[in-house]
Amino acid sequence: MIIEVMPTWTLVKALELIRELNLLANEYGYHLGLMGSVLIKNSSYNDVDVCCFPLHTGIEIKELEFIEKLKEKYTVTFLSDNKDYQVGYADIWRGLDSQNRLIDFFFIKEE
Repeated sequence: MIIEVMPTWTLVKALELIRELNLLANEYGYHLGLMGSVLIKNSSYNDVDVCCFPLHTGIEIKELEFIEKLKEKYTVTFLSDNKDYQVGYADIWRGLDSQNRLIDFFFIKEE
């Protein structure tokens, strides 16, 4: 018997997540984008990478408030304290959706 393992995240599921969250993100001065293996390979067995970058439209950037909202919905925790998750261009927060799928939020740092 062959057991087919389905990807945790597909491009369709990831876009649904981003569309759902983008309106909330906009309220806090952010826009969301997709990056990583889901974007490149159309699926991932691990997680989905969501890029959070400032809108630059005159809306005040409220990073801490947005993260608090993400904590409520996805129980996000800060990963960038762990050297394995340190990247120079972003702070990374990891959360879980209602189906226990991993979501990594990359908050782009402004120079």
